[in-house]
Amino acid sequence: MLQLLIQPLVRQGFLTLAIDGRFRGERGGGKSLSQALIEAFRTGKGHPLFIDTAYDLLRAVDYLQSRPDVDPERIGVVGVSEGGFEAWMAAVADLRLKAVVSIMGVTRFQAMMGEKDTATFREQRALFEDVYRELAKDLRQREITPEVVRRVWERLLPGAWDRFDPVRLVPLLAPRPLLILAHEKDQLVPFSGTWEVYQAALACYKEQGHPERIQLRVAPGLDHYGQDPKEIEAAVGWFNRWLGALPEDLRIEALQRPAEATSHTSPAPNP
Repeated sequence: MLQLLIQPLVRQGFLTLAIDGRFRGERGGGKSLSQALIEAFRTGKGHPLFIDTAYDLLRAVDYLQSRPDVDPERIGVVGVSEGGFEAWMAAVADLRLKAVVSIMGVTRFQAMMGEKDTATFREQRALFEDVYRELAKDLRQREITPEVVRRVWERLLPGAWDRFDPVRLVPLLAPRPLLILAHEKDQLVPFSGTWEVYQAALACYKEQGHPERIQLRVAPGLDHYGQDPKEIEAAVGWFNRWLGALPEDLRIEALQRPAEATSHTSPAPNP
């Protein structure tokens, strides 16, 4: 889907830069993502899924800001699925990213893991079965259970279930424009978790006086692998709306000023 976005954005006058995630595409480096995850679990070095690529996006912003044909005040980020998570993670970490579109990339990590014998758990198990099967041995478990899955990701994504739960992090994007595109029947990025994160973020945008800067759009009936052409239109429209003429309070100096509004406390994650 990301490839389908590039041409419409270019036609609207945007300069676009797309990168492969680590251990994906041309960045494989002779090692698969599964191999990298197993190695990271055992050594405690690196975060091959989400975190390291989110860092790479910040280095991409450095490069874009070095170009004379780029307005450093009007840089946005968009990602799909895994890239959808990395998009908002990068923006949480860096105020230079002024508008965010996350396509099938916002939910709670608890929702992604699922309970045993649910469709979500089966999909997650199939996606990383070689990782879980290998690391279950390290954990002295005979089978892949929700507990094994959780322990694997607690090490690979530290804090994902508590202090770095998306329900706490995504609200930090406010007041920068955030468009969340979700699929109603998504079996990998469950909509139940998307809704929880959206509600927490919406409360923060309302507190800051900008509820119009966050939007959730749901494609009815679509699973994780379905496509809706309207999502492309929505993403391009979002960047046109917010990066075409950047509001003064989204400029870097304004975002760096201490907030005068109320602070936001997001709901505590489920145990």
